[in-house]
Amino acid sequence: MSGSKRQPLKAGKENQNVPVETAEQRIERLEALIVLQAATISHLQDENQQLVRSNNEYRKMTYENEKTINKLKNDVKQLKDELTGENENSGDDTH
Repeated sequence: MSGSKRQPLKAGKENQNVPVETAEQRIERLEALIVLQAATISHLQDENQQLVRSNNEYRKMTYENEKTINKLKNDVKQLKDELTGENENSGDDTH
C-alpha cells in the first residue's frame, strides 16, 4: 500500500469506481471540515449567549411579576380585613 494513496476496498463491482483520495486531498477535506466545525461552534456560542441573556430577562420579569402578585394578594387581604372590620363596627348583622 502506497503512503500517498489509499487503496480502495477489495475489488467488487460496487467498489470498482470508488475514486482514490490522496493524502493532500484528505488533508484539505479535513481542514475544510475543521473550519466548518469552528464556524458552527462560534455560531452556537453566540446563540447560547443570546439564550442566557433572554433567560436572565425572563427570570427578572418572573421575579417582578411574583412581587406584584404578592403585593396584590396582600392588598386584597387588607381590603377584605378593612371591609370585615367596617361591617363588624357598624353593627350590621345582615351577612
